[in-house]
Amino acid sequence: MGHSCGLSDRTMLNMIFQHPKCVSIKVFYYEKEGWNNFFDLTQEIARHFRDKELMRRKIVSQDISESMPQWE
Repeated sequence: MGHSCGLSDRTMLNMIFQHPKCVSIKVFYYEKEGWNNFFDLTQEIARHFRDKELMRRKIVSQDISESMPQWE
């Protein structure tokens, strides 16, 4: 938790996401007033996969993912 999933974390996330022991990726997204960044985060995560079929199998859908609680 806490990674932007951007290109600055590319090497580390690539190794983690494509590792055989990584079974699924649950996205914790930001949500406020009916808007969320789930789609943006999944696009960022997709950039770390060479095998797009593997990516589709590992990233879980938004209804299984959760919004990240925010401190006011």
